[in-house]
Amino acid sequence: MQSGAAVSPLAAPKGTKMVCELCQKPALLLCTGCRCAYYCCDDHQKTAWAAVHSKVCRLVGALGSARDFCTLEERRLRDETVRQQKVRIMQMSLVCGTRHIYSDRPGLTLPAAKQALAMAAEVYGAASVELVRPFLMLATACVMLGELSSAEGYLSQGEWTLIYSKSEDHALRSQLFWGWGRMLTARRDWLPAKWCFAETVHHSSEAFGPQDVRCTLGYFWLAETLLRLDKLDICASLFREIVTIWHQFFYAGSCSEEPPRRLDDTEVIEALHVLTAVRKAFSAPDSASRSQTASSRMGLHTSSGGRHQWWRNEENAACVVRLDVILNRLRNYSPGLELPQVLMR
Repeated sequence: MQSGAAVSPLAAPKGTKMVCELCQKPALLLCTGCRCAYYCCDDHQKTAWAAVHSKVCRLVGALGSARDFCTLEERRLRDETVRQQKVRIMQMSLVCGTRHIYSDRPGLTLPAAKQALAMAAEVYGAASVELVRPFLMLATACVMLGELSSAEGYLSQGEWTLIYSKSEDHALRSQLFWGWGRMLTARRDWLPAKWCFAETVHHSSEAFGPQDVRCTLGYFWLAETLLRLDKLDICASLFREIVTIWHQFFYAGSCSEEPPRRLDDTEVIEALHVLTAVRKAFSAPDSASRSQTASSRMGLHTSSGGRHQWWRNEENAACVVRLDVILNRLRNYSPGLELPQVLMR
């Protein structure tokens, strides 16, 4: 946590009943930056600041500065401004949570995901499909922390929300199957995990088309699971397909043509994770090094060695050359985006 006036302890007004942003226990420490966020102790205040509050403090403070007395038109404009601010806080919280996941800091992911969940509920309602992503982020953090029962609970809440809203959104269904697959890999239930990741690929393909970059996260986790089941050729084929899809995204047209759409910040971070892991797999000198990818910190574990020669061929070597070009472009894609250090190597 950075020192300064942005977050420092201040006693809550006498008689005010406030709860901690992190644990929901009674709280007496107030953020002097936004004067809205309360904490039960210095440790929780520091954790929240590092996780997400440093990024959204100013926006949260603006939410509490609305005037009580105004005309109907002023109130309408104020309400719309507040709504837009809450949406922005939700989006920034999701980006912070994604960055913490790929920096191997699940303890900081939880506050960011809870902030996103609270804003989504306030803007869209407690049963909206917009809550699914924060639920999945909470589940991912719990998987990384080894709290699998909590992860299952969050996944169930996300699934219930999707069912209750009667959503037929294939993109959300893809994310939900991905979340279940992640939990199953942590339990080393490889066959059910393979089925979940296959469903992830199916639904993302239905939503975007099988050659869309948004399908590559599903391809990656399916390949990693197949590696544990000794399906080596299929795994390598999926890795090469990931590289081909990303190369076509950036370089399918002429040099002057822009990609078909703009990637958001979470997509950039996730793509860097996937492509960095694929590059390490193709270029590692032995199977033990190959398996030490970013995915090993996120529910997958080292497989037995002695089979690394099958990676060494001209086709995979060509993929490494392409990967270096793609990774360099992604690292410079959003100049203002703070990337995890592990993805900058």
